[in-house]
Amino acid sequence: MSNVEQLHNDAMDLAEEAFRSQRKGDTERTTKLFRQALEFEKQAFANFPATKSSEPTRSILVRSAASIALHAKDYEQAERLVSIGLTGFPPAEIKAELRALQEDINFKQHILLQGVEITDNEMQMTLWGNATGHGVISADLLIKKVGQIKTILYRTVERLHDLPYRTAGSPPKRVIDSFNLYLSGFVAGSFGVSFSIGEKAEQLPLSSEYVPKKVEIETVINEVLTCFQLLQKDEIESLKERFSNEDYLENFIGITRQMAPDGEAIKGVGLATISNGKRREIDMRRNRKDIPTPSKMLGMSEGDGEGNRKQFKLEGIIKLADSLKIEGKYGIIRLRNEEEDNNYSVRVPLTQMQDIVQPYFEEHVIISVYKTGKKYYFEDIDTTEVSRK
Repeated sequence: MSNVEQLHNDAMDLAEEAFRSQRKGDTERTTKLFRQALEFEKQAFANFPATKSSEPTRSILVRSAASIALHAKDYEQAERLVSIGLTGFPPAEIKAELRALQEDINFKQHILLQGVEITDNEMQMTLWGNATGHGVISADLLIKKVGQIKTILYRTVERLHDLPYRTAGSPPKRVIDSFNLYLSGFVAGSFGVSFSIGEKAEQLPLSSEYVPKKVEIETVINEVLTCFQLLQKDEIESLKERFSNEDYLENFIGITRQMAPDGEAIKGVGLATISNGKRREIDMRRNRKDIPTPSKMLGMSEGDGEGNRKQFKLEGIIKLADSLKIEGKYGIIRLRNEEEDNNYSVRVPLTQMQDIVQPYFEEHVIISVYKTGKKYYFEDIDTTEVSRK
């Protein structure tokens, strides 16, 4: 075995040990092992000059070193290694992988929010993509993203306090009073904003008959991040186990799909907090189209089975979004298509009505539906396809 092969194998063995340590939650040892692996991989590719005759071995080893540096959270070195790989003569497929790795590194750097500190009871959200700039973002996009995370936070508070699922109206005043939500720390470089979640006030005196749970603000934030992480990794069974009330689960999946990247305007969404004195980060890179809708993920669709339903899209302006006119577990929306001079009635699960559909009232949207008999049932709602026309 050559010296290069030995160095590379040693790097891979250390990296595999680091991943095992990561799964056990030993952050300090994980970082140490990744950094040791990085030194071996750097020594391996140092044997190859930036010439065509060194390819593809050189660029494969550089890509591996950059990936290890990313896992070691040495983002500056990872960025330099990608540049080294691209300045050689990498094959087209390796070049594409290096550029994709560069995007991952950029996003990790954006999550750090230019070194801004997170305080206790605070969560940061970072948005990165074509719609963001140096401290600049579309106002409409920001308002929607802030509204979505606000909804998720309050829904989580209500769920952790075992409150019945709310199909209409605002969170109870006692919830808002006990968990005030503030925005702060608008940060340049991609776009980031911090959410401060009130003070540790007295917990929810709901009624003389009900003694509420004691739920700390840190618990709420960590629950939100954990649920995001499980959905991001497609660990659906573990996600289900956290929800004793399926209405809350359906709602969470629906809102998270709205928050998820579209791959263009927003390429990544990062969430970060301080937990037990250590920074905790979740990065969402999974495209919203790759996340199943609640009805598909949870098998909550009406009708005669998947094969007997007609699925297609309706386009128009939402003229009615009524959560009071209820048919079973569904509310009704009216979609007006002026070009066709046609109105469509679509049944929307109550878990998706208030937080997912109603924010688009009077907007031009495309709604994915399936049809059972003469009835249309909601699957998804989107405005990005409309804006691209």
